[in-house]
Amino acid sequence: MIGKVPQIEGAYVATGHSVWGILNAPATGEALAELIVNGMARSTDLRPFDPTRLLPFDRSFVHPR
Repeated sequence: MIGKVPQIEGAYVATGHSVWGILNAPATGEALAELIVNGMARSTDLRPFDPTRLLPFDRSFVHPR
C-alpha cells in the first residue's frame, strides 16, 4: 500500500514491499513525496497501491474465542 490514509488528515503509508523494499524504496519515496507535495504522483501510477481500494475492517468477521 502506498498513498494517503483515509479519514486521517496528513497521514500517508508506504508499506508492503516484502523483500523488495530496499530496491523499491527510491521509487516509492519519490512517488510519495510527489503525492504529498503535489496531491498526485507523476513518476508512478499509485492507483493499484491506493489504501482506499481496501474495504474497511468489518468486526463481524471476527469470531470470539
